[in-house]
Amino acid sequence: MLLKKKWFEDYCSLARVKCNINKKEILEDIIIGVSRKHKWRLEFYDRKEQNCHDFIAVLLDYLEVQNYVICKGSKDNIPDKILKVLEIK
Repeated sequence: MLLKKKWFEDYCSLARVKCNINKKEILEDIIIGVSRKHKWRLEFYDRKEQNCHDFIAVLLDYLEVQNYVICKGSKDNIPDKILKVLEIK
């Protein structure tokens, strides 16, 4: 099934966040950087300790987020693990 971006954006309750980052790296270097502590493969997936929220939190920390603005939704729509990283920066 093909999912239209506009439908997804209107339907989902996810927040959209724009942020400035300090690091400017190519994708390969980013993947290597966020994989130093964790192996982001299916066989290591853990619902509590190594899931998609954890990946985004590690990624945002690695990219050194400087500030953020919520463009859609609210803080209530941002998982706690991710919000913690955003608010520390």
